[in-house]
Amino acid sequence: MRQSLMVQVMVVSFVSFLATAGVYGLVALLVRMDDTGIYLADRARSMTGMLAKVVQLSGNLLITALPWCIRFLSVIGTIAMLLVGGGMYVHNIEVVHHAVDIMPPVAGEFITGLFLGAILVTVMHFIYQRKAKIKSV
Repeated sequence: MRQSLMVQVMVVSFVSFLATAGVYGLVALLVRMDDTGIYLADRARSMTGMLAKVVQLSGNLLITALPWCIRFLSVIGTIAMLLVGGGMYVHNIEVVHHAVDIMPPVAGEFITGLFLGAILVTVMHFIYQRKAKIKSV
């Protein structure tokens, strides 16, 4: 059932607000993750007993996990960018849409993004090489 335009605007605004707050909240947590780990490790030195060991372990875990989290997010982010870019072409260019129509939608969008990304990287590589040759002459 279709809702009124006002209800649609309110729902989309609410969802976009939640998504934005969630993404920026996650980024804020990642930015402060190593600082929190260092704080916990330093704090553990002034404690005694089992709690000190737990706090020390937690701090070290946060410090150690940050590079792994960043690498994981870079892979996930790259995949997401390929899907979004490929999806724009698949959904807006009929020839591309029909070319990947036999595949599941996500696979078609990913392959399209990967293919077009590879073409763009190759073109940019040749442009930079050409500029370097011109500068050296």
